[in-house]
Amino acid sequence: MLKWWPTRAQRMQVRHERAAAQANEERERVLATPEMRAHQARMRISHSVSVLFRPNGEAHVLVSSIPRGGAPRLVDGLPLVVADASDPAALGRAVLDAMERCTYGVMPRRDLRNDDLNDHELLRWANARSWAEYNRHCRDVGVYSEYEDQPTSVRITPMARGYGGVFTPVKAPEWDGEVPVESPEQLGREILAAQALATS
Repeated sequence: MLKWWPTRAQRMQVRHERAAAQANEERERVLATPEMRAHQARMRISHSVSVLFRPNGEAHVLVSSIPRGGAPRLVDGLPLVVADASDPAALGRAVLDAMERCTYGVMPRRDLRNDDLNDHELLRWANARSWAEYNRHCRDVGVYSEYEDQPTSVRITPMARGYGGVFTPVKAPEWDGEVPVESPEQLGREILAAQALATS
């Protein structure tokens, strides 16, 4: 009787399936911990937007949502455009509207290792070939809050543009990013103050 021996590809497939099963078991174990349940509850009420100050005087307010399967956040749809970024009332209203558009577990998850992140509807809309081209000469301010009904406070973070158009938080000891939300105009003024610390 002839014995059947699995091929190398078949052995590798079995190993991958076992590794995936173990990874899923570990993920379910982690998700079941009280710390992770508390973290997920916070993420469900989290709202995050980026305010991109364009060289032409506009501000693009980008919605950031958490896709199915959890973080990392992804840009969600097209930005809200503020024609005059120096208008604090219009800027504040756009940011509050954008925060309401943030979702949790609705967007499809993307494989960030294999996807071409430059293939995005926003870039096609902006006629830009890459994220670096889209945000060239721009200043960015991040706005984050956790709330269920309406935000009472937000954390505002001025950003520094680095290599490849990647933004990172500005190190500014004098900046206290936690501010109350009293009105759209007041919020807009706080964001404009942060924009002065951001770098392009």
